[in-house]
Amino acid sequence: KDVKHELYVYDLATGQKKFQFPLDVGSIIGFTGKKNGTEIFYQFVSFLTPGIIYHCDLSSSEFKPTVFRQISVNNFDASNFVTKQVFYASKDGTKVPMFIVH
Repeated sequence: KDVKHELYVYDLATGQKKFQFPLDVGSIIGFTGKKNGTEIFYQFVSFLTPGIIYHCDLSSSEFKPTVFRQISVNNFDASNFVTKQVFYASKDGTKVPMFIVH
């Protein structure tokens, strides 16, 4: 949505959305799980995060993703920066998403 990835859990019987995973502005670049399993892993990257692999057990009634592995960069503190999404109108009025990192 608006060039940001979103991740949801749906009820297979009803098609109803059950849960939206909390994601910062960024991209999911990997996703895996066993066909009949209850655990998933997904990898997330962003302007300020070189890579985090999250784990979530979907058999629980509360979907709580936890950090499985995280890439860290020496001497870099992401909390010193902010990423925000803004929209600008193009010549024809179409709203174009843009990210500002500062």
